[in-house]
Amino acid sequence: MAWHVWIAPIGTAVVGVAGIAGTLWAAMVGRKTQLALAQMQLEANERNARYADKRALYAKVLHHLQTQIDLANQARHHAEALKGLVEGEGTGSVDLASLQRKVSNLQERLDRTEWHAKALESYGDASYETIRLVMEVRIVVGDEMANAVLTSAGVVAKVRNGLEDSAMPSFMDLAGKMQADLRGGA
Repeated sequence: MAWHVWIAPIGTAVVGVAGIAGTLWAAMVGRKTQLALAQMQLEANERNARYADKRALYAKVLHHLQTQIDLANQARHHAEALKGLVEGEGTGSVDLASLQRKVSNLQERLDRTEWHAKALESYGDASYETIRLVMEVRIVVGDEMANAVLTSAGVVAKVRNGLEDSAMPSFMDLAGKMQADLRGGA
């Protein structure tokens, strides 16, 4: 047999092997690309879930601290009003209508004070809730943010106990740190 008879089958075989090799190479590159894309999507989903967890946690912390600030402010207003009523009780002339108004006013304030006393009982529960939230922040976000929450909670406690006038600067600082963390700046 002559060599020219073998050229066509050998050429066809070489092209077939190259086609199969090319197909295998393309499939291998396609699998690697798909794995890389799946990994990137998984990481993006984890980031989004972590972001959502942080947002929800930060909202709980800020709501809890704002509730404590509101209770402390209400307590202060009730105490000042009651103090003003007791101090002002001995002044002025006493007639029956005036005395009835004072008694009615005193009863109304005592009712509010009773409500306030019940609110004060919740401070113990609030302390446990604060500690729980600080620990949750420590686990989800880290020590730095947990310390910032604890500092703000301490200022709120000082306001509640009459040692500070306002917790708003600390509260706003904490909110700023949380916002920076959510933006990726912390």
